[in-house]
Amino acid sequence: MLNKKAVLDVLYGDEDYEKAWGFRLCVFDGSKIHLPNTPEIIQEFGTIKFETTVGNNKKITGEHGYALASVMYDPLNKVVVDACLAPFMRV
Repeated sequence: MLNKKAVLDVLYGDEDYEKAWGFRLCVFDGSKIHLPNTPEIIQEFGTIKFETTVGNNKKITGEHGYALASVMYDPLNKVVVDACLAPFMRV
């Protein structure tokens, strides 16, 4: 909400901003974020299971806390339009 009032309303309010072919250009990026393994974080964001092989075919398995991050960015005006950190959903 602060980003909308303090940045976006001011930047986009008067239509005087950089455009591509007359349109506002926005790009999106998303990532999985590895979080510390605490009960509170795992309860809030969830986990993802992993399995890896090291050395002489020794398998290591476990779970880590993870979240999903996404950002919508306006590269022409160099401003983040929206960002979100959400729980990791197991599929």
